[in-house]
Amino acid sequence: MFAKWPHRYADPSGFDVVGGIADEHRRLDDLGAEILQLGANFRPAHEPVHVTGAAHFAEHPNGFGELVAAALAEDGELALADVDRSVDNPLIERCLWEKNAVFDARHGLEEYTSQTLMGVLEAAARIVQLGGEPDVAARVAAMRSTFEAETGEFAPEDAWFEERSRAFWADAVTRGRFGRHVAPRLMADEARWLVPFERAHRGLFRAEGRLLVDVWSGAEIALTVVDDESRAELDAAGGQLFDARVVGADDPIVIALLPGAIFHPRQATTAIESVLVAAEDAALPTHAVLDALLRMERSFRALTRVKPAYAYRADALWTEAAGRRRAQRI
Repeated sequence: MFAKWPHRYADPSGFDVVGGIADEHRRLDDLGAEILQLGANFRPAHEPVHVTGAAHFAEHPNGFGELVAAALAEDGELALADVDRSVDNPLIERCLWEKNAVFDARHGLEEYTSQTLMGVLEAAARIVQLGGEPDVAARVAAMRSTFEAETGEFAPEDAWFEERSRAFWADAVTRGRFGRHVAPRLMADEARWLVPFERAHRGLFRAEGRLLVDVWSGAEIALTVVDDESRAELDAAGGQLFDARVVGADDPIVIALLPGAIFHPRQATTAIESVLVAAEDAALPTHAVLDALLRMERSFRALTRVKPAYAYRADALWTEAAGRRRAQRI
């Protein structure tokens, strides 16, 4: 370990300060890591450093003054010289290509999440929160009516109400551009996400390791920001296809999965593949295809003792899409 002296420069603590560090990248108060002084001597430790994140050690004279020090050490080794620039978050930074070690991180953090990275999810949550204000109730009701017409109805007594409600707000924030309606009430850090929200990528994804593979467009996406609930859903997905939105931004690179994914039943995957072939042959746009699949998912869950192929049918996709086009022409 290290000791930080009164002049705020880090010096090796010799045998004065001894402690352990957690094996996972979490806060030490969750994992029981400790710092202590063994035995009394003539060189007492001045200011033992309480490491607030787990990673490689790096001996860097200015590292303790930063949030994160980037190191090139292997597990079990002490890095003496291979130290790169300090960064604000412990993701794999562009051009660094190494893990970053957390030393004097801000207190109170529970994850490896900086304000910059959390901004996208916070901004989305703020827009959703503003959707509950009385003066926008009519606008929200109109958006929900449109969403239900495209994807299927849902009511509080339905088992899928919460899931569909989250999906509605993901649609409102992105395709519905609801953020523009409440933009005057957003702070600058929140408003800067409006354009990325409107450019969000909607796909029919399958989780493959750390990648999301869009089986409709063929895109492969490596996420940098996922909330805990969505992460748990991905871990439990087991190859299921799901409808979701991904938001991206640069400087720094942020690729976030918005809450509100809807997972299609695993047993429907084969039927869905046939639907996608028909949709591609008909040159249907992404929203039309994925909205139709959500209607099929809604029908499948509402019906009992039916095979997935009964709800997930290519002819239903075409009939619904053609009907909407005829209605628009009229």
